Amino acid sequence: RSGRRGPPNGGVWRGGVWSGGGLRGLLRGSPGSWLAPRRIALLSYEAARCWSPALSLASRMNLDKLKEAARKFEQREEWRRAIDVYLQAIREAEEAGGEGTQDPALYNRVGDLEMKAGDTMASLRAYEQAAELYADQGFFNNVIALCGKILRVNPSRTATYLRLAQLHARKNFVGEAKKNLLEYLDRMNGVGQLEEAFSAVKLFADQFHANPDIRLMLVEL
Repeated sequence: RSGRRGPPNGGVWRGGVWSGGGLRGLLRGSPGSWLAPRRIALLSYEAARCWSPALSLASRMNLDKLKEAARKFEQREEWRRAIDVYLQAIREAEEAGGEGTQDPALYNRVGDLEMKAGDTMASLRAYEQAAELYADQGFFNNVIALCGKILRVNPSRTATYLRLAQLHARKNFVGEAKKNLLEYLDRMNGVGQLEEAFSAVKLFADQFHANPDIRLMLVEL
């Protein structure tokens, strides 16, 4: 990650896009904001975040047993029990492996099960955590897919549209970037935060100033 230059107002490279500086402050506490300088608070998920490839054989076998047990609960449609076992698996992986490669797929699965159990907010928290971890690991297509899930569950997750615009701009999908950026602006205007939205768009322009297609798209907004 060295050698990348940040936007002029400061910020850090995170998940393939620049975040920080003015946008951090602007989005802190805004609806659906997960670009703020913190990880998503996940309540029961908070302590269960890391998976390490360096787990001992015994720990790995125990995790495999937990996942198998969770799948059996799923087959019996015992969603809450399956969720609890998956969360136990994540916690045990963290305790056994410490800092290491994180496994967002488990959070994604927990999000799906929370939806089946009827807890929409818990589902969104799990999806957002999975998306953040996938971004950290460079799996941007997975992040885009999870953003789609999040918006299907709750279209008012305003910051997710900005996140999608950043991700599509990074892949040079100009049409999708424009569509999501316009949606973000419209929703921010709807809640009386247009000035903050313009600041976010300025930071967006700083992030992608070297891309002539994105510059032209911004002129046409």
